[in-house]
Amino acid sequence: MRKWVLILAFTLVTGWGASVWAQTVYRCNSQLVSVGDRKFTVAHKCGEPISRELVGERTCMERGQERTDYIEEWIFDLRYGFFDILTFEGGKLIKIEAVRK
Repeated sequence: MRKWVLILAFTLVTGWGASVWAQTVYRCNSQLVSVGDRKFTVAHKCGEPISRELVGERTCMERGQERTDYIEEWIFDLRYGFFDILTFEGGKLIKIEAVRK
């Protein structure tokens, strides 16, 4: 009985770890990009997305100066049955998600 509990625990832990990794790292072509990378790095490694869309903006204060960061989504169609949406804020990758077609 204890053996099955350990196997179940191991499966849950490794499955959770894989899903977290998938949300912070993205494979395109033979390269990896990750949350925090800049747009030019992603473009260099992944090529041109099938769509780029400005979806919002966020205004914040930095060192007493008002700054506007634009939020942009890039859509890639690299995996079977999924669109991959990479969201950038202020030129940095902040979110990676796969959406079924």
